[in-house]
Amino acid sequence: GSPLLAATPIPALDALRVASSHAAVTSPIVFPVSAPAADLPPGFEGATADFVASFMVPHSLASTANTTRPEIFGVNVRASPTLAEVTRVGIALASPPAGMPGVTFPHATPYERLASVADPRSCGKACAQFELCAGWTWLANASCELYSLTGVPRPTASSTVSGWRPLVFVDRARTSLAPDQETSPNSGILPLLAAAPGRVDLRIVLDNSIVEVFAATGTARITSRIYPTLPSSTLLSIFADSLASHVALEVADMWAMQPADGVLLGVGRQ
Repeated sequence: GSPLLAATPIPALDALRVASSHAAVTSPIVFPVSAPAADLPPGFEGATADFVASFMVPHSLASTANTTRPEIFGVNVRASPTLAEVTRVGIALASPPAGMPGVTFPHATPYERLASVADPRSCGKACAQFELCAGWTWLANASCELYSLTGVPRPTASSTVSGWRPLVFVDRARTSLAPDQETSPNSGILPLLAAAPGRVDLRIVLDNSIVEVFAATGTARITSRIYPTLPSSTLLSIFADSLASHVALEVADMWAMQPADGVLLGVGRQ
């Protein structure tokens, strides 16, 4: 599972930044529509780092413009040069209101059944009425079920859905070349900010085997454990998959970090 920490990063983390290591993106970088990685300026790498960025989407995060594949973008962290090892911290735009027939969304923590809806045409609207609803799936009897994110695999949990709300996720599928490492994703619902419906603020704090993610001013947060094996797995880059229109990394700042030595409290078993 993935423990949730405070709504904002622990203030003591700021004091761990190494001021002389600061690197910045001051001119927008436009994401390619689909690419496994696009380089950031020199200086954006490290096993212990604090990365703060703002992204802009041309349309609202509330609904994807791609009706055939999930739209995702984000930051590769602790990546090797060939991406043999990489952890992806990403944002998934919401599915169309009617969902995506025949398409499932794989980058989420297992889902747990929340409620049933008799009319499949109302799945998206019904999900929006539940604070904990993260997605829904169609059933063979022309109905659908609503799902929440469990964070813990359960016998009744499903790993896929037919429609989903905006999500922030940590994809650990290729986080380590070592055998028997946890590869399941961690994810959470991404609240939409009414004042800036197409903007995502993201902070990623790396402390060797710990990845902390804070999104939407801290209202969405995830902590994950990762165990890269390659000495070269220190790179950061941006990635995109199946974007219907371009996303821009507007600004970004990064600092190397001193070892936390107990500052990252509350991190549990993964």
